[in-house]
Amino acid sequence: MAPVLFVASVLLGSLSYHVVEQPFRRGARFNRRFVFSSSAVAASFLALLSFVGLLRDGFETRFSAEVVSLDKARSPAIPYVHCDNRAAGAWCSLGSESATPRMLLWGDSHLLAWAPALNHVLEQRGESGILAELAACPPLLGVTANSARPDCPASSLFVRNYLLSHPEIKTVVMAGYWSAYFREDGRCR
Repeated sequence: MAPVLFVASVLLGSLSYHVVEQPFRRGARFNRRFVFSSSAVAASFLALLSFVGLLRDGFETRFSAEVVSLDKARSPAIPYVHCDNRAAGAWCSLGSESATPRMLLWGDSHLLAWAPALNHVLEQRGESGILAELAACPPLLGVTANSARPDCPASSLFVRNYLLSHPEIKTVVMAGYWSAYFREDGRCR
């Protein structure tokens, strides 16, 4: 198979050299004005086609309804994304609005996947919780080597102090992308 590909490559290279490169070098068929005006027309056409594609959502009609719905499911709505990266103490509440929070949910952005289910359970029980989430910050104390977010240690310390000053919080749920924060040798990144 390799010899066939080699011969095909040499033939196509020779064809390209004689049909494309040499006519441009000699300038016999194409002058500079023709090349630039043709390029401008082609670029304008591609820009127009791209714009129409954007307006029509990538021409979804070329796919079946099932494929379109599966594609839309790849980026599902995240109900608590507005709680992401809030300042320490300005956290979202979950569950019953009238109940005193007795649970603190602490974690990185992976906690947001749990928030809808925990909100549902807390609502059913008539309880309340606090969603203390900060993307790319592990819910761990004393972790100082997280290059993605230098504010992680201060945020973790704030959560610790909050818990110490709020004895009514009886349950802490921690969620995170744990393997992202540790190497195989067990050291924090």
